[in-house]
Amino acid sequence: EPYPAPRIAPELIPSFFRLVRAGFAERRKQIRNSLAGRLDIPPVEVDTWLARSGIDPRRRAEELTIEEWRTLTELAPSGSALRS
Repeated sequence: EPYPAPRIAPELIPSFFRLVRAGFAERRKQIRNSLAGRLDIPPVEVDTWLARSGIDPRRRAEELTIEEWRTLTELAPSGSALRS
């Protein structure tokens, strides 16, 4: 049964998939390290981003829910590859 509204805003879909790909690019790495390495964002900035999103930086990509990935996308740093 379809959802009444999209779970990801249509304008965020490209950023959402770039983020998820970066998170899953390196198998079994913690989300902090995957995002910092694949998106060329300093680890300190990734820590701040994850804290604002309420996500423990030691978690792994496969542990995050769709809602957590959506929140990360919505709160992505303005200078990141997701926002350019």
